[in-house]
Amino acid sequence: MAMEKIVSGLMIVIAAVLVFKLFSLPIRLLFRILISTAAGFVLLVVFNYIGMRFGLTLGINIVNALVIGVLGLPGLIVLIFVKQILGS
Repeated sequence: MAMEKIVSGLMIVIAAVLVFKLFSLPIRLLFRILISTAAGFVLLVVFNYIGMRFGLTLGINIVNALVIGVLGLPGLIVLIFVKQILGS
């Protein structure tokens, strides 16, 4: 009886470790994307504040923040070019 409880306990611990390992990478990736998006949002706000003086602004939304957060300065440049090409 005691041996069955020990084996059951070990199986539960092993299952918990496997589930944690399975979900830790996606959670870490999601957290990195969230932090990058927040940084992109800050950069977007700063760009709009400075860009107002030159007539260059971008919409402050989650897509622009995500593009800038993931791609960095090249993402900001791409968004500026796209806005200039589309003329909006």
